Amino acid sequence: RVEDFVDRCVVLCEILRHFDPSGGGLARRACILSGQEGIGKTAVAIELAHFAAAPGRMFSRNVIFVTVSGAPSLSSCTAALAAAFAARRPPLVEKESTQGEEELQLQLQHAVKQLNQLRDRHLLLIDDASGSVRSCPRVRGLL
Repeated sequence: RVEDFVDRCVVLCEILRHFDPSGGGLARRACILSGQEGIGKTAVAIELAHFAAAPGRMFSRNVIFVTVSGAPSLSSCTAALAAAFAARRPPLVEKESTQGEEELQLQLQHAVKQLNQLRDRHLLLIDDASGSVRSCPRVRGLL
């Protein structure tokens, strides 16, 4: 965590407001932080994950944090999501390096569907450092 995380409470509250179903709108399930390098996306993502996952909070112990890095591509994005879903207990996807791109996308669709059916709400928090999610409509469509 960043030690000098200051003056960003408004940003955190603004992001979390999109997940509150009491406002009458549709409660979201994923947050993608993307933008220019060095503006603090990762710091905000980490702080948001800690805050939202704290006991008694909206997503208590139910934040799935994903960092997408490397060259912007569909494969880097799906690989990062698959790794995060495979690390969850119980795993939401099978972690195999021999899967084809289409099979992996089907597994990710199934994983997102499973998240929607769980009793507790989950927050999928994506630090899109590489811009892969922003540049890939197929992945955004999954979320």
